[in-house]
Amino acid sequence: MATFAPSSMPQARQITLHTDRQRKRTSTQTTAVSNRRSYKTNKTRYYGTRDETLSSRDTGPRASAGKTWHSLFNTRRVCYRNILGSHDSERPAVDGGLVNTSDLLDEFLCDDEDAIPSWEARTVRRFFEGENQQGSTKGASATWAWLDDREYVSGHSRPSPRALDVSSLRAALGRRRYGHAHLPDGDRRLIYVSELDPMFILALAEATQYYEKRALQDAVCKHIACSTYKQHMHSAIIHRGSLISLLKAICHQFTQTQQANDTEDELRLDFFAADRDADYVKDANKPIWDARTYWLQIVAIRCQLILKEWLYMVHTIEERMEILRATDPCSNNDGSVHLEPEDIRKSLHWTLQAMQLLRKLLDSLSTTLRAYERFDAPDGDNRYFSDMAIDLVKNSMKETFEQLADLHLKLTSLDDSCKRFATHLGRTMDLESNVVARKSNGIQEHTQRLAESTIELNTEIRTFNEISSEAARANQADAAKTSLSTRVNVELLLLTTPFGIVLQYFGSEKDIFSFARNTKTFLVSTLILMLVLRVLALLLEHSDKLLRLSPWKLPFHHRTSISPKEKQGSDSPQGMSHRKRLVLHRLANKPANRWIWDLKVSIYRIIESIQLGLLSGWALSFRLNSTVAEGGTEPKPPQIFHG
Repeated sequence: MATFAPSSMPQARQITLHTDRQRKRTSTQTTAVSNRRSYKTNKTRYYGTRDETLSSRDTGPRASAGKTWHSLFNTRRVCYRNILGSHDSERPAVDGGLVNTSDLLDEFLCDDEDAIPSWEARTVRRFFEGENQQGSTKGASATWAWLDDREYVSGHSRPSPRALDVSSLRAALGRRRYGHAHLPDGDRRLIYVSELDPMFILALAEATQYYEKRALQDAVCKHIACSTYKQHMHSAIIHRGSLISLLKAICHQFTQTQQANDTEDELRLDFFAADRDADYVKDANKPIWDARTYWLQIVAIRCQLILKEWLYMVHTIEERMEILRATDPCSNNDGSVHLEPEDIRKSLHWTLQAMQLLRKLLDSLSTTLRAYERFDAPDGDNRYFSDMAIDLVKNSMKETFEQLADLHLKLTSLDDSCKRFATHLGRTMDLESNVVARKSNGIQEHTQRLAESTIELNTEIRTFNEISSEAARANQADAAKTSLSTRVNVELLLLTTPFGIVLQYFGSEKDIFSFARNTKTFLVSTLILMLVLRVLALLLEHSDKLLRLSPWKLPFHHRTSISPKEKQGSDSPQGMSHRKRLVLHRLANKPANRWIWDLKVSIYRIIESIQLGLLSGWALSFRLNSTVAEGGTEPKPPQIFHG
């Protein structure tokens, strides 16, 4: 922030009277609400005096004639130390935590409840709220300020440290600006803040006069909102805070420039000129008192800084994008190599990020270029410098912004290349989708063929099952026939065996039993033998059920399986069924059931002996019949039937 001396003495007296009335009106208001009301009723900005009528040259529309530097400012004027000195007094240093932030912020923003809402004021309030929330975590503030209060006559500046914290800045601004007993007057005041924070904004607002608040408010609000504000151009993309310079040139100036006193040999850097950049060094002890000349030099240097940052940023982005494209498999693919979906996703991700960044940079740089276009327009603010020989500075600024325009074209080209690459990625994804679709169709066709083959196989299996069912039904019919034949054979055996046994007995020469061998005994023996064989067959058939009804039970620990050797024995031709063998084996292992086992074995042995006897008898009969047929003597059979 830069302030210079005001106009001539007649105007100064009227300004003094107006200022006294303002202070008397506001001195009786002590509370925060009354302070807001006092400022609300007296917040009108006056340029000049109440009764002064500006010429049509000063009040005309915003045209080339209305932006001409007023002739009043080209006249040598006496500093207004008498104006401010009449009511300038020391302000006690106040701790930043004790300042009524809300009331001071309301007064600074002029944001009344009944006024039209201001976006800039809302942005500043959000900035204050965000800084207050982060204050506990950020710790001590790293922001510092540089103050240069310099006297016009001697060229001396007030001694001040190079970096001031907020308390030191508030104390320095609270001293009398004119008529101090030990310090030079502050005809010109330069205030540089490294990075704005709420406490420094409030410190500046406290030290600013009412007619200076509008310019300070405009600068602070638009800086925080990241926009180009009056008489200041900066790049907010790289670091918003480091390029802040609250340059507020009130339209007052002296017609002469004066160099610093030769006694001040120490180099005092002017941070307005180059911030903290070592490429541009300006000695603050050699001040330029002409406001327009100083402003042009500062703006030209700042434009060079902006160009330097934009050059570094644009070329860095370009180099980084070239590296990404060189290493990106999607950029170097000619269609012969299959791309993985993950590679396409990564390429699309960094491309979208680059497009978003380039869009932000293009918007910011376009705003800066439009600001210069408005400044350099035929009816722009450059008309304020039309009476000055500043072709060198103008050419320097023009060249700077031409290079910025070239960088804008470069960013536009990079953005277009990203769009084309995104389009290429989209087409690549379409091709990959087509390849995947073709593969999917091939898989579906193969699956369909497999399904058709499966259907054919199922049809054949069903046919085989039908054939197997028919064969099973045929086998079942054959089995039924075989079973019927077996039952018939068994019945025939049960019927014929007694006859054969009785015939063998009655045909033998020696009596075994004591009964007579006649027709009656033959029939009775046959019937008895039939009955016995039938009973034995039933007993053997239902032996398992009879064993389950027996009172003897097998113990739980008894083994229920049969060894392979026993099983092999049961499969022998002379053996019985496996289940019957197992049951008989279990019964045989129990001593109490030993007689049952012996009975079973005896019955089976009897049946086997009977079968062997029948076979032997039939064989003997066949031999006798053969002997008789050869002419031998026929043995005399017993007389069973008479007559």
